[in-house]
Order: sequence, then C-alpha cells, then structure tokens
Amino acid sequence: MPSLQEEVHATLRDVEKQTIDLFTAISASSSFTQTAPTSQVKPVRAQVRQLQDTHRQLSRLVDRAAEHQVNQARLIPLLAQIKERDTKQRDAILRISTLRTELKEMVEAGNKLWTQTTKAEKDPLSATMVLEYAQRLARYTSAPPGYHLAELQAGATHNAQSAQQADYNPEATRAAAYYDPAIPSMPQEMPFPSDRLMRQGILYADAASGGSMPADAAPGAAADGPAQDENNMAQEPVASLTALDSFAMDDDDAFDLDLNP
Repeated sequence: MPSLQEEVHATLRDVEKQTIDLFTAISASSSFTQTAPTSQVKPVRAQVRQLQDTHRQLSRLVDRAAEHQVNQARLIPLLAQIKERDTKQRDAILRISTLRTELKEMVEAGNKLWTQTTKAEKDPLSATMVLEYAQRLARYTSAPPGYHLAELQAGATHNAQSAQQADYNPEATRAAAYYDPAIPSMPQEMPFPSDRLMRQGILYADAASGGSMPADAAPGAAADGPAQDENNMAQEPVASLTALDSFAMDDDDAFDLDLNP
C-alpha cells in the first residue's frame, strides 16, 4: 500500500499532465490549421471534468496530510514521555536488582552469623584454647598498649641470661649475640618476644644459631672462638635503641594486640 506522500506526489503529476492536455486541446480546437486528427484529441469538456475529479482527490489527500501533521505533532511529546518513562523504568529495575543483591548478602551474612552463634553455643570456647591461641599469637605480636618498658640503663651491659629473660621464646637464646646488650631490666617475664627480636626476624636468629650458647652451658670451648667475637660485637651500643623499644601506648588499651607483618 503506497504511503500518503507517494499518493500526493502521484496525484500532483496527474493534475500537471491533465492540465497540459487540457490546454493542448483548447489550443488545437481554436487553431485555424489542424495538425492532428480530431479523433485523437479528447473533448475539452471531458478533460475539464477529469481535471476536476483529480483536483478533488488532491484536496482530500491534502486534508489527510494536514491531519497527519497534527497527529505527528501530538506524537512527538508522547514519544518523549515514553522514552523518559522507559529510562525511569530501567533505573527502577537496576535499583531493585541492586537492593536484591544487597538483601541477599545481608541474608547470607545473617545465616552465617546465626550458624556461628549456634556453633559457639553448642561448643563454647574454653580457657585452655584461649591460652594456647595467645601463646601462638605472642610469637608475632608486640607489647600490648599500656605496657611500658623500664627505663634504659645507659651504658649498662647484660649477659646472655639478661637477653634470655627479655625474650619470651626459648629459641631467642641462640640469637642473644645479635641483640643489643643494653636491654632494659624487666619487672616481670613478658608473655611476648621483644620488639628487637621481632624486627630482626628469624633469619638473624638462624644466622646466630652457631655463635650463641645457653647461659647454663659448660665453660670451656663455649667461652672462646667465634662465639666470643660475636659476643664482643654484640656489646656495641645501638643508637636507635629508644626507637625500637619505646612506643606511644595508651593505658586504656592494655589488652589490644598490634599485629606486625
């Protein structure tokens, strides 16, 4: 089915052709010299009626075109509203999807928390488990906030027994030669390794395994050789001792643990 635009253009071409034919017939009938047979030329009256019919058809098409333009003008804001509502609908769907995901995560977290709570109620945590975990954790944590080390004794020297008392781990005795001998005196046994031990790391302790001996070892060969050199080397003062052992701590946070990498 042809569109309205095609129908209007076709009707205009018909009007143009019929108008030319009409004027040709009028010119031929009024001419004194007849150039074409009379039977081939339509009567002028018939051509006028045909042109009138075509003109009425063109008028109807023009009215339809005007109505079409009015409807098109009404459709433009409607299409804009449809696009706007479609955008709002998409945003609402996206928002609902996001809320659904968040709600699902909240439900999963609630179920997990409920499972953990139920498990904790059925299998309560004992003091032994807490102490075992604290002992394992003490190997890799610094002093809790609120614990203040004793003041440093400037120029004081300490033997391997003082270094062993400063370090909680039994394995720390093999690295005593690498520690600063000016370790502050401890009012009590610390339930954690010293900051120096943690900062030096296990590699320094392994490197010193052949050069340090326990305090109760038999005298003799342990008192001479490389061990004496390393112990003498360990007697050198460390300028950054205060920076290693003193930290700003709050008395209110006595049971917090500062995990160091």
